[in-house]
Amino acid sequence: MIPSKKRQSRLAPVSAARPKRATADSARKHHLFVDVTDKEKQLILAYCNSKDLSVSEFLAEVALDDARPSKANSRLKETSPRTVQIELSEHDYAKLVYKSRLRKISPEDFIHTRLLPDLQKSKEWGSLERETLRYYVSDKEHRTLLDHMKKFGHSSRHYVAFLAVQAIEEQFDPIKNKLISKRR
Repeated sequence: MIPSKKRQSRLAPVSAARPKRATADSARKHHLFVDVTDKEKQLILAYCNSKDLSVSEFLAEVALDDARPSKANSRLKETSPRTVQIELSEHDYAKLVYKSRLRKISPEDFIHTRLLPDLQKSKEWGSLERETLRYYVSDKEHRTLLDHMKKFGHSSRHYVAFLAVQAIEEQFDPIKNKLISKRR
C-alpha cells in the first residue's frame, strides 16, 4: 500500500489576532476582478501582508463595506465635495473667464458644467497598464455589489481599486511614512 500524500492547503493560516471574515450564507463561488496598476498592486500586497489578510478578503471587505445599505460605511458621500486644482497659463485662464462670462456663470461653474456630463457616463474607454486581482463573494454579496455598482454607474474593476487604495491611505501615517498599526 502506498502512503497517501497529505493535501497541502494553499490558504494562508488565519492569525488568532484578527477575526475571520463573516461566514456567508452560501459558498463564495462568484469572483470579481479588480484592475490595478503595478504600484497599486504592490501597495495592496504590502498592506495585506502587514495585516495578515488575503488579497481576496481585503478587496471583498472594502467593496462590501461601501455597498452595504448603511451610508455610515460608505467611503464616498455624495454631499462631500472634493476640490481639484488645475494649472492654466494666463492665456488659458483668460479664455476660461471669457467663456464663463459669456454664459454668465463663474469659472468654477463653467468647468463643473463642462466636466459633469463626462463624469456621469456609465462606461469609460481607454487603456491603462494594469494587472488583475480577483476576489470571491457569495451569491448574496455578488448581487449586492453589482446592484451598488450599477446604481452609481461605477465599473467594479476600477472602483474597487479606488476604494482599496483609499482604505489603505486612511491608515497610512505620512509623517512616519508607514502604516498605522491599528488592527481591523
